[in-house]
Amino acid sequence: MPHGRRLRGPVPTGASLEAKIAIVLELEIAPARVDEFLKVAANDARCTIAEPGCDRFDFLRDPNSPNRFTFCEWHARRS
Repeated sequence: MPHGRRLRGPVPTGASLEAKIAIVLELEIAPARVDEFLKVAANDARCTIAEPGCDRFDFLRDPNSPNRFTFCEWHARRS
């Protein structure tokens, strides 16, 4: 899992803003529950990546605050 990178800036190569939906979720997890959260998050990542229209999924951990996480998803806009 990448550490501490916040996703800001250009849309992924080949994508257009009109055709995508971006979802960004930032969470702070109680330190005692981080191990449990990582198991749940790994399953969520697998399921999200398998969804039709999911173009990209990033799960990031802040290296300066190891109980802070960011999920970033890009999905094709459904007509």
